[in-house]
Amino acid sequence: MKKWMWILISTIVVIVVILGIVFVVRRQAQSQLGSLQTQPAVMGTLTASVGATGTLEARQSSGLSFALSGRVGTVGVKLGDRAAEEDILASLDPTSLPQQVVAAQADLINAQKALDDLRRSDVPRANAQLALANAQKAFDNAKTTYDRIVVDSKNGGLLNAQDWLVKASARYNYLRQRPEASVGYQISLQQAYLEYIHALQAVQKAQAVVEDPQTPGGSASQATIDSVTGQYEVAKAQLEEAQRTYDRLKDGPNAADVAAAQSRVDAIQATLNQARIKAPFGGTITGVGLLPGDLVTPGTVLITIADLSELHVDLPIAEVDINRVQAGQSASLTFDAVPEATFTGRVVSIGFAPRVAAGAVTYPVTVVL
Repeated sequence: MKKWMWILISTIVVIVVILGIVFVVRRQAQSQLGSLQTQPAVMGTLTASVGATGTLEARQSSGLSFALSGRVGTVGVKLGDRAAEEDILASLDPTSLPQQVVAAQADLINAQKALDDLRRSDVPRANAQLALANAQKAFDNAKTTYDRIVVDSKNGGLLNAQDWLVKASARYNYLRQRPEASVGYQISLQQAYLEYIHALQAVQKAQAVVEDPQTPGGSASQATIDSVTGQYEVAKAQLEEAQRTYDRLKDGPNAADVAAAQSRVDAIQATLNQARIKAPFGGTITGVGLLPGDLVTPGTVLITIADLSELHVDLPIAEVDINRVQAGQSASLTFDAVPEATFTGRVVSIGFAPRVAAGAVTYPVTVVL
């Protein structure tokens, strides 16, 4: 009986202890719940990052060299200098250049002057007008001389021949109308007939001389006629050329002439540029590998220039991340040279063509600083 009593008492004690523990735990839980703060559930933005590595590059860069062999004359820049587009960075010594390059300098002056004259249309037009007036005056003088010596002389020869024909014809007709049987008459008639034939031939020849300026004749000597005719033809040709020139320039410079003159200037300038290194764009000198007096050969890179106004990094982004990258997004960049600094960039382009390397597929993304 006592054994069951102890079991009952032990059970009651255990139950009481358990109830006490539960009571204490619930009181502590209620105390903790009373100190908690609650917040309504809302929609938020999940921020994810995408990482990649690349090389910092300038917006534009170029390695420059001479197009000719020679000795360096001047070097106008040093490392770190700023250069504007078309600045001359270095040049070869003129004494080491081929003769055609040296001669091109003088040719350029003449070609540029011709181009400037064409563009200033008033000057060539006025010159052409003056040349036309002078050519007209020279032609008028030559024509007056030509008419006096050649034309009038030839006309005079025709008149003399015609007068001779009239007289010869009259004498021949006179004798023919009074026939006689004497030998003397027959001889006179024969002589009159021959004179008539000669006069007729003289008229025909003189007529041909008058009608054809190239046929010599008249009372003037052949040497005089040739000289006067030559001067007349030259003056006539010069007048025609002066007229064509004025007609071409009277309404302003001819576009084809200007283009041809500009092409000549450009061609000569290109020849001179072979002895110079010029900046192809504005930028910073990032390398200088020559000194005055150095012997150089064509194609050897001697000066490098870069446009550092805008730097960019080309990044290979994995295909699983590319959909999370968009143009215009900001990017944080760090560099091995300055690991403690972080720079901000912006995504400017995303390539559409994938690149595959070692089984990994990436897309090129460009970020500018």
